[in-house]
Amino acid sequence: RDDNPFAHENALLALAKATLDFLAGHENIEKLAPHHLEIKCKKWTNINKAKKSVPRLWLKKVEVEQSDRRYVSPSTWLSEDSESTKLYWLGAFLRACATGDLDFTVGQFLMREDSDHAYFGLKTSWYKRRMGMAHQPEAINGQAAPMSSWISELLYRLLQWPGLDIRNYNKEWPEKLTLANLKNLFLDRLEKQEKIYGNASKLPIYVERIQHNIKNDKSLRVVMAQSLLPQKEDFCAQGPLLNTSSYRRKHRGHIATIAKLICDKLIAARQAGDDEKIKPFTDLIIFPELAVHEDDIGILKRLADKTGAMIFTGLVYRQKGNDLVNTALWLIPSQNGYGRQWITRYQGKKHMAGGEPRLGIKPWRPYQLVIELAGTLKGQEHGFRLSGAICYDATDISLAADMKDVSNAFIVSALNQDIDTFDTMVDALHYHMYQPVILVNSGQFGGSAAKAPYKEKYHKQIAHVHGNNQIAISMFELNMYDFGEQLPMLESGKEKKTAPAGLEREKKTTTTN
Repeated sequence: RDDNPFAHENALLALAKATLDFLAGHENIEKLAPHHLEIKCKKWTNINKAKKSVPRLWLKKVEVEQSDRRYVSPSTWLSEDSESTKLYWLGAFLRACATGDLDFTVGQFLMREDSDHAYFGLKTSWYKRRMGMAHQPEAINGQAAPMSSWISELLYRLLQWPGLDIRNYNKEWPEKLTLANLKNLFLDRLEKQEKIYGNASKLPIYVERIQHNIKNDKSLRVVMAQSLLPQKEDFCAQGPLLNTSSYRRKHRGHIATIAKLICDKLIAARQAGDDEKIKPFTDLIIFPELAVHEDDIGILKRLADKTGAMIFTGLVYRQKGNDLVNTALWLIPSQNGYGRQWITRYQGKKHMAGGEPRLGIKPWRPYQLVIELAGTLKGQEHGFRLSGAICYDATDISLAADMKDVSNAFIVSALNQDIDTFDTMVDALHYHMYQPVILVNSGQFGGSAAKAPYKEKYHKQIAHVHGNNQIAISMFELNMYDFGEQLPMLESGKEKKTAPAGLEREKKTTTTN
């Protein structure tokens, strides 16, 4: 089904817990495939509300004569004990439910080949695909996958591939998986997901923990790229997809030039300072809403390769099924022992603004994505967390309320002409969320700004670009330790405002001025 309920991590965790209960009463699971099972749910609309205490799902075996050899455990590499067999079967079953396909080796790349009208040669056999599966969220459910890499690691461990080297070790994973400790693992994960669930916005929140080098241990270097194209009227003149050949040439050339300006600015900064000539030259580059066409993401990848930076950018309206949607893209180069890989994930927009309904743009924001930088905020509960919103969504107070205790910095990509309102919004958000707020607007209108809740005004306003029809590249650094659990030896020393009432992450450490 297109609306596969188990594409979401929270729902898949609930299913995994229910499946463990089912396995406890069934010894013989050989050849048992998803179409041999019936899954019932008391209330399907609540399935993404991560709650470990409520058994919302249960499984029942149905009589089907035809078996499925794809779910027979591989005796060539599994141990002979029944527990290893059940763990492998659970991995295959959960993978099939996540992709929505009985063939659990199918992923997004294979699905895209099936839908294209081109010749790709003979496909590999199922047996080879089983050993060559990718389990990243993008591979399972595409760049809009509403899940984190925690699910990927779970599937790798359950399927027990021979020679598997899992490099991103995490203390929560036991040395050896068993059905008993797996249940505790699911309960613990559901509890963590319940804790960060967006109760006000009714959004599941997924934290993508990434291994990404940053420029130094204390500060995050950010570049705001205020580009000039597309302009608001272009979407009426050229169509919402901006696909006309003449405009594509102009738009692509503009993005390439902006990318070069960013590189030139970083070179100038290195020449003026004492920066080492090693990557990353900057940590995060932010573009406005609707700034980049999907066909030009390759330019951003080269920019990320050159600078070593993560990129958050608004994308030109794109087709999703039969609808046109407004999305932003996280583009993250991730280094591991096998070279550079790409993490590419979408952030959707729910609240339409201006002329978007007239253009036929539909709301799409099934989850809120948070990027956590592993290895940062040493001595604290988690790494530095970044999250973003697209323009009008940033005015959603329920979203800000949900994110204030989850994120450490909030990013807004905008194409907005009401500069005064958005200036006021940034003034309010940076204090009420008690974290840096960075807004990057289109150069057509200007008004890009970055603010943090320091006491002195000259500290509070970190970056500020006003005036219309301006291309502007602004660079600044954020101290990552100033607005989390306080570690005085790593803070910037700038005096901060007293935290707002009810801020959970500051309760233990907040003192009055």
